[in-house]
Amino acid sequence: MSFNLTDASFTGSTYAWVSVKKPDGTALGSSPYCGRNCTISATTLPDTGTYTIVFNPQNDKTGSLTAKVAAS
Repeated sequence: MSFNLTDASFTGSTYAWVSVKKPDGTALGSSPYCGRNCTISATTLPDTGTYTIVFNPQNDKTGSLTAKVAAS
């Protein structure tokens, strides 16, 4: 799977930390600085269950990103 994040709604030079959490809550992958677009590289999902994409903008900003998940 790969995760492509695009079309951020926040303005300016705000960056966000984006990560993918496995069903047990540990990190699967992350992109430390996701401006208006970023990609979390392809990886194999190691466990069955629900995975969560965490979006955390810096400086207490709010906004959204469009997340696209693709099979590798």
